[in-house]
Amino acid sequence: MRPGASIRAGLAAACLLAAAAQAEAPSPAAGGVEMLSALERAPLSVVGRVGSVRRLDDQAHAADLVVESALHGEAARGDRISIAWEELSAARPPRFAESDRVLVSLEPLPGVSLWSARIPDPARRARTWTPTQRGEAFVRDPRAGALKTIEHYLALPGTLRRANPGVAHLSLLAASAQPRLAVSALERLGEVPELDAALDATSARRIAAALVREEPGVSAAALALVSARQPAPLRAQLLALTPLDASGPAAAYEGLALLDGALGPAMSRALLDCEDSAAHRAVGARRVDAALAGRLPPLLRLEPDPSVRAAALERLVEIEGIAALDRVLFALGDPDADVRARAIQEIGGLGEEAVPSLLAVVDGGSTDAAVGAVGALRATGSPGMRALVEIADSHPDPSVRQAAAIALGRPIGHRH
Repeated sequence: MRPGASIRAGLAAACLLAAAAQAEAPSPAAGGVEMLSALERAPLSVVGRVGSVRRLDDQAHAADLVVESALHGEAARGDRISIAWEELSAARPPRFAESDRVLVSLEPLPGVSLWSARIPDPARRARTWTPTQRGEAFVRDPRAGALKTIEHYLALPGTLRRANPGVAHLSLLAASAQPRLAVSALERLGEVPELDAALDATSARRIAAALVREEPGVSAAALALVSARQPAPLRAQLLALTPLDASGPAAAYEGLALLDGALGPAMSRALLDCEDSAAHRAVGARRVDAALAGRLPPLLRLEPDPSVRAAALERLVEIEGIAALDRVLFALGDPDADVRARAIQEIGGLGEEAVPSLLAVVDGGSTDAAVGAVGALRATGSPGMRALVEIADSHPDPSVRQAAAIALGRPIGHRH
């Protein structure tokens, strides 16, 4: 698996969990999408207090925004700005409510669109603003320190935002701002062309601090930055956080492994033996030194924590390739859905050579394992897809037939 793939998989899983939670209890839009980038481009960025929220039609709302401070553009404290936005989900409450305090990046409302019917008065429409990023460029209750840092950052010329001064501001936000601003700052750091040259010891220390923050989204974004950009000045900071006895933060060991390619045998052993922290064991399994690959198969069967089992599976396949197949097939029937999903991904990635063993699981495994094998067959490419046609038409288990039909893209209930 390519470096950073596990991070992306973790982020995808987090997004799915968030979506499920939202389905149970709809909440207002979270905002914060590419916030720093939006603030840099927008003609108007302000902090203000929301009032007079009103519905314009089934999908549009409007409100007033009393300006507390302007970070960019023509506005002054006490100004009252008209804003409007769309809510495409009828089940979700409006993103702005009475008395909300928000940092928001704004652009003029489109002049020729549905807004012409929603706000018929051209003069009023011309004075109305809308949040950028399709209404997602806002942050609730921004902290005073973060606002001051953003203000200084926006005051820099564009060239300096991509050099040491800008990187210093972005790293400070990554280390201390609320999560959505911190993630945005880390994303912006990833776009700095000569990041290593712009990173001094203080900025590197702040990125290390972001990496070990307790908020999973911030830590994941910092790990993604390390994976993508491999910032050499960060290594000294991570070494200070990763003693050989595995007593440092788990994310710091993950970051160090991303920089060095793997963990050495001593550190791998210490992490794998960390009985009181599944997070440390998962890092140990995911980044274990190849010389200790023999530690992984027992983890797949005996480790109680699913994140560790998934990490062990991923690393075993990465080290041994198709030779690991017989020792990981059983994970297609793992009791944990995330482990089964990882098994589908990793085994399917082995390609055509895995097809005979996967067909054996389809014919003789449990329903969960057979359904997982169907997913892996689809990932193997054309040989697996050909096998799925017969499975969808004739397998005795209706759940397996349905899974194969879905994998083939057939409408549910279709018979070939």
